Amino acid sequence: MTDINITYETLYEILRNEKNREDLQELSPTFYQDVITYLSKNKAMLDKAIKEDYSDEDKEDLIRQVKNIRNLIREIYERREKKIINLSLNKSRTQSDLVEINTLLPMEKALYDGATDFLDKSRRDILQNMLNGTEPIQANIDDNHALKMTAERKERSTIHSSPPMNSPESKEAIETSQQSKHLPSDVNVNTDEKEIGQTENHKSNLSIKFKENVPKFLGKELEVYGPYEPEDTATIPFELAQILINKGKAEQI
Repeated sequence: MTDINITYETLYEILRNEKNREDLQELSPTFYQDVITYLSKNKAMLDKAIKEDYSDEDKEDLIRQVKNIRNLIREIYERREKKIINLSLNKSRTQSDLVEINTLLPMEKALYDGATDFLDKSRRDILQNMLNGTEPIQANIDDNHALKMTAERKERSTIHSSPPMNSPESKEAIETSQQSKHLPSDVNVNTDEKEIGQTENHKSNLSIKFKENVPKFLGKELEVYGPYEPEDTATIPFELAQILINKGKAEQI
């Protein structure tokens, strides 16, 4: 029989940490399976109490236990769900690899990818069209489009990770890519969006001071920032600065 890795106390501790921490906490890859096993065990105990005519007090205790476990599971899920949606918002708005997703469970990664893809398409179909004075397109992602978007995201991630951004090969590849005549038409829209957004947003950039070492990272247009050391200062796009501040890596100056 599989060992039970979850108890009521561990669920309560997980929920407490999710409440007190802004970032997603790291959980066991088998968290969902462990929770199902634990809940199933308690439901089996309740079923047994009902069939074998336990005392009313014992039944009520088991009913209350199962209800409390479900409430803990629901609240843990919803708090993590909200954080995942916020990660998707940050990723879609900044297109930066500052957004850390290494604490996502496999099922949560699927939620993150799907939400980010939908937000990316919505920004292109609605925001970018409005910025260009054209009629917005109603966002409607079918399964095939979502799969295509996910594949494109993985391809972009591969481009971002290799070669190193400070290498001559990387810089040349980015410059060549931006100057290519065969780029999709929406690339210029991205540039326009950034320029117009900076004009309209009174907080397009923010000056910050770093509190800890931060390695190189990419901005929305593949611009390179960093690396930074404690006490270094920099003026970077507002949304990237907010991510660093929220993570406790920098402070506004």
